[in-house]
Amino acid sequence: MFCVNVIYAQKKKKDNVSSESRMTLDRLFVDAHREKNTGSAEKAINVFKQCLSIDKHHAASMYEIAKLLRNQNKNDEALEYAASAYEEDNTNEWYAMEYAELLQINNKAKPAIEVYETLVKQKPGDINYYFMLVESYMQNNDNEAALKVFDKIEKRFGVDADIVKEKQRIYIKMGKLDKAAEELEKLITSDPSLENYGLLVELYQINNEEDKAYEVIQRMKKIDADDPRIALSLAQHYRAKGEKEKSYAELKKAMGSKKLPAETKYKIMLSYLPLMNVDEGMKAQAKELSKIFVDTEEDDPMAHAIYADILIQDKNYNEARTHLRASLKKDTKTFATWQQLMNCDLQLADWVELDKTSNQAMELFPTQPVVFLYNGIANAQLKSYETAIKSLMAGSKMVVLGDPLLLDFYSSLGDNYYNVKNYPESDKYYEKVLKLDPKNSSVLNNWAYYLSLRKENLDKAAEMAKKVTELNPHVATYEDTYAWVLYAQGKYAEAKTILESALQNGGDKNGAILEHYGDVLFKLNDPQKALEYWQKAEQAGDASELIKQKIYEKKLFD
Repeated sequence: MFCVNVIYAQKKKKDNVSSESRMTLDRLFVDAHREKNTGSAEKAINVFKQCLSIDKHHAASMYEIAKLLRNQNKNDEALEYAASAYEEDNTNEWYAMEYAELLQINNKAKPAIEVYETLVKQKPGDINYYFMLVESYMQNNDNEAALKVFDKIEKRFGVDADIVKEKQRIYIKMGKLDKAAEELEKLITSDPSLENYGLLVELYQINNEEDKAYEVIQRMKKIDADDPRIALSLAQHYRAKGEKEKSYAELKKAMGSKKLPAETKYKIMLSYLPLMNVDEGMKAQAKELSKIFVDTEEDDPMAHAIYADILIQDKNYNEARTHLRASLKKDTKTFATWQQLMNCDLQLADWVELDKTSNQAMELFPTQPVVFLYNGIANAQLKSYETAIKSLMAGSKMVVLGDPLLLDFYSSLGDNYYNVKNYPESDKYYEKVLKLDPKNSSVLNNWAYYLSLRKENLDKAAEMAKKVTELNPHVATYEDTYAWVLYAQGKYAEAKTILESALQNGGDKNGAILEHYGDVLFKLNDPQKALEYWQKAEQAGDASELIKQKIYEKKLFD
């Protein structure tokens, strides 16, 4: 009710409003406010308009309607009501503010300037009106006038860093670098801090005035020669001059200082990440700087995390794990760090650790499906197939159709159901993958191979295996699968041809492929040659458990 009374205290123009009508007006005005406060904007507007039907000079109602319309983004209509309110009483600060702001919103800077100039005269002690006047001048592209207002502010309120920065920005926009520098020098005079010197250095460096920047840096050294901000400024200076070694030396000095905030060090490291893959020199620097970051900020989780990122790019997964674990000791809530740690476990084929890490992550991030995928992979490798299926099923339900992650879940489910000899479910999930991705080579290959082992649906298996070799020509493992399906069909001569291609494509070092070739040769009545390839298979490794028996008895065991 207090707000209502303040707004209502207006300079009224003479109007023939009876005392009875005035009482009705007052009641309606209160009712309108009640509607506004309960969120019924349209009802409030209608009641305020009823007020105007009683007293067409009722500025308070005009003002309230303008505010409500502005909230609805009906700025043109709002401006009309605000202008009327201001016309009724141009001494009311609230009306003037609403009118001026709506003028600005409607890109009418010139009349807004007039209103703000009036407000400044009426309220010379209120700094906010000066800033609003500046904003209007800037909107009207009158930089000189804006600067004059800033001068008035400084004269009345004193030198302020924010004002100096704004004046500097205007001078730069006008192309007056010297004037911008003068403003910063004025700020330095009032507050000779390294931060303010740094603003001047930055101004010169951005505008390629490196010699002037260097002079200011020398002045900074007299205050605190060991401050890391000086080293950063020098690093930028030498980089601009093309003196890379000096630049890097200063950057290392800054990174090695405990005075430099960890957040600044982190930003420096982030700037290196996109350069690492295109420049070996940058990669070496990033590695060294991130190590310095860790050494100086050993309790900072991001220091360890970013060093781990760089080690991962270098494929140093084991050391990366150490730093990821150090990061997680300080911060367990960053999911990206957990994901990196699980990826390192995966790359190192450390299935016990991957199971442990993914279980911890599942408790912390129960809505992140990829965690369940990692857990499924770990348990599959540990031959805990039922546990793997449970995790994979839970994770797959969180993934929306169209997400590529769903293919990983379905294919893994297919593999695990096969391992527990639930072939109908295995086939179902392989089918789901191929429905979404008919060219999925991994599933085409695995399903075809498993069907050949089961000696079921061999025509379908052959069709899938052949498709894989067409999609991925000259890949020995895929050729081996196709040959093995042909073998299961009794097409030994065709299998022999495909396996010979596999041997030429690197399969001559693979025990399984060498053994399969020996099996085919035996079926083609060449037992002596078959024995030779079985022996090669045993030497290469990865052959079946029957390889020794085949060699010893010199005959085939299926």
